Amino acid sequence: PAAASFGPGALTNIMQVDTTRFDFCFFHLNFMWSMPLMLVLGVGLLYGELGPAAFSPLVLMGLMYPLNDWLVKRIMKLAREVNSSRDARVKIATEVIHAVRLVKMLAWEEQVIELVGEKRTKEMDVIARFKSFAVLNGMVWQGVPLLLPLVTFTSFILLGGELEPGLVFSSLALLDMVRIPMNLFP
Repeated sequence: PAAASFGPGALTNIMQVDTTRFDFCFFHLNFMWSMPLMLVLGVGLLYGELGPAAFSPLVLMGLMYPLNDWLVKRIMKLAREVNSSRDARVKIATEVIHAVRLVKMLAWEEQVIELVGEKRTKEMDVIARFKSFAVLNGMVWQGVPLLLPLVTFTSFILLGGELEPGLVFSSLALLDMVRIPMNLFP
C-alpha cells in the first residue's frame, strides 16, 4: 500500500540508504560519547605539555568549519541529485523491461537505448560531480591533521616555548589522539 506510491527506483534507493544509515548508526552512537571525551582529555593533556599552544588545534578546527560546512552541504545536495537521477534511470529501465515485447514489435530499440542512455549519462555526470566534491572533502580532512603539529608547535615556539625531543614525541602522540575526534566532529 505505502510502497505503491513509490516507483521501483525510489524503493531501491530507500532500501539502500536506510540499510546504510542503520549500519552506520551503531558506529556513530559509540562516537557520540567517546569523541568529546577523547577531545577534552587530549587537549587537557596537551595543555599540560604545551600550555596555551594546546588550543591551536581547536582554533584550526574552528577556522576550517566554514569550508567543511560548505563542502558537506554541497555533497548532500549532490547526493540527493544522484538519488533522483538514479530513480529516473531505474524507472525507465523497469518500464522498458516490462514492455520489451512492445519495444521489439514496434522496432523502438534505438529510441529506447537513446532514452536509457540519456538518463544514464545524466546520472553519471551527477555522480562525477559528487565524487569530485567527496575527493576534495577527503583531501581537506586528510590534509588538515598534517597541519596540526605544524600549527601547534609554531604557536608553542611563538609563545616562548622551547622544543625538546621528549616534549615533541609526547605531544605528537596527543595530537594524534586529538586528530580523531576533530575529523569526526561536524
